[in-house]
Amino acid sequence: MELKTRRKIINDQAIEHSYNVAKKVYHQQLEKELAIDLLVNTAKMNQTSARDYIYVFSKMMDGTGYKRTINQKATKFYLDGIKRDYGDRQLTIALQSVEKHVAYYGALGRGSLTSILKLIKEYK
Repeated sequence: MELKTRRKIINDQAIEHSYNVAKKVYHQQLEKELAIDLLVNTAKMNQTSARDYIYVFSKMMDGTGYKRTINQKATKFYLDGIKRDYGDRQLTIALQSVEKHVAYYGALGRGSLTSILKLIKEYK
């Protein structure tokens, strides 16, 4: 008998909460492990997703590529939030990070993240 685990869908509230928590971690206002626990308990994210969403925000802020994937809606929310909270220059840095992620993911041969590519084009 094969057991199938249902993937939890990360809803809009969880995305917004993860963005705000990730900002606090990035600015060293909250320890990462406490932030992960917070997202697990309040946003009902699993530990891996909580860790990934925090990780991706820091990579976007630094302009470096990331290897874990967040969904298209979360990517858009993060980019919109970065533009709103940090300005156009930081948005450009975040977009470079997303482009590096898409290139990395494409090189794995798992697909092209078409919705993320469209999103990048919208911002340029």
